[in-house]
Amino acid sequence: SYHLYLATGIVANRHPFHHLPPRASPFP
Repeated sequence: SYHLYLATGIVANRHPFHHLPPRASPFP
């Protein structure tokens, strides 16, 4: 969902995945 997409961006910024594009994060 869109909410999950936003949350993923926040989580990605706080985890080692921040160097990857949002769509490349380990989340849907």
